[in-house]
Amino acid sequence: DGIEATRRIKQELPLENIPAVFIVTAFGREDVHRHAEQVNADGLLHKPISHSSLYDAMVVQFGAGEEGVKRLSSNVDEHSKQALAGARVLLVEDNEINQQIAIELLGIVGIEVVVANNGREAVDLLLESEPMPPFDGVLMDLQMPVMDGFEATRLILADERCQALPIIGLTAHALVEERERCLAVGMVEQVTKPIDPDTLYHALERHLITRSGGSDAPSPAVSKGAMEVPQEQILPEIYGIDVAEGIERVMGNRALYLKLLESFVSGQSDARERIAAALAEGDLEVAERTAHTMKGVAGSIGANTLFELATTLEEQIREQATDEKVAVSLGRFGDELGAVIAALNIHLPGDVAPMADESGSESLTELLPELKRLRGLLGEFDGDALDLFSTLRPQLEGLVTTTELKQLSTMLGDYSFDEAAEQLDGMAASLGIDLTE
Repeated sequence: DGIEATRRIKQELPLENIPAVFIVTAFGREDVHRHAEQVNADGLLHKPISHSSLYDAMVVQFGAGEEGVKRLSSNVDEHSKQALAGARVLLVEDNEINQQIAIELLGIVGIEVVVANNGREAVDLLLESEPMPPFDGVLMDLQMPVMDGFEATRLILADERCQALPIIGLTAHALVEERERCLAVGMVEQVTKPIDPDTLYHALERHLITRSGGSDAPSPAVSKGAMEVPQEQILPEIYGIDVAEGIERVMGNRALYLKLLESFVSGQSDARERIAAALAEGDLEVAERTAHTMKGVAGSIGANTLFELATTLEEQIREQATDEKVAVSLGRFGDELGAVIAALNIHLPGDVAPMADESGSESLTELLPELKRLRGLLGEFDGDALDLFSTLRPQLEGLVTTTELKQLSTMLGDYSFDEAAEQLDGMAASLGIDLTE
């Protein structure tokens, strides 16, 4: 085993040839720590290993020091920005939280993102449009409703116009069988969720068709304000969630992490009930997919116990375990989910609604011309609608519900402009105005 191998390496190799040895374990037991010390292991790493914990261990062992850490991190970021800035990627993903994370990570390195909510939307976007939209690559979730990533990939690559288009699979499975299935349908690589930023960047660097921005492209600017939240909104320890790990997964963007937690509460609170209903109806596919989605989302926010319970539940549903086993796993999963949601409801700032500022009191009469302009841009499928909505959003807070604003923001981010126009019309109607006049 690893303890004995470490002992022999340390005792039997010539002194000048002894490498640094780190024990990797899935357990946090005291006896593992004691044995590691007894055989003079250079460090102990706990699974699942994050990029940060591995990197920190290497730096401590090999003496780069704090300045070295900053310098090396900066070099990695700049290399990715130079290699990827200006590229255009189609993100095919059905889950809102995973969409937000991917869009943020891609935006940091200057990649333009277009979102399709399932495989069918991706196929229609690529194959039914004339001319075909130009993309440098595709990030394809595997398990989605309507059409999964495997079928979508097969259809896309069957079109001669797309045969050189690199498609990278996104999955919460780390199984060899799934990787082989990805390669069999023509995907070039598989990236496992929860997404590690460096793993994603390196995969894109290896496979994107073009480097549209090149080394001369300006580095993407990340707003300091977007990365910060008010001091009172910095989260304390939360039951069931490794906040530090979750923030690391979004490259330190605390504001985005808060949004992900809010989306988790609003979108996943009833996951147990949805799985139970699917099982009761005998729809194992929906039950498995719901557990699979929860696994990926839980991992992304750092809810590690929930991640493990969702993993077990998904595996049992897929393998058609006995009803008794599935019921026990579903109960444990539901209990943990309920506890995490309850903790988030306590710790999330306010009622998870953004605070309206003084500009939110601006009269509706003064807003009306800009709202009509936004409606017109949506009707023309003009991308300027996103920038205009970002400008108007603070003024709309307090006039319409937070849920309505979030829904409109999601539709715009997905480039679902027809749906966004309908949403805006509904919001306007609730305010007693007509934007089509």
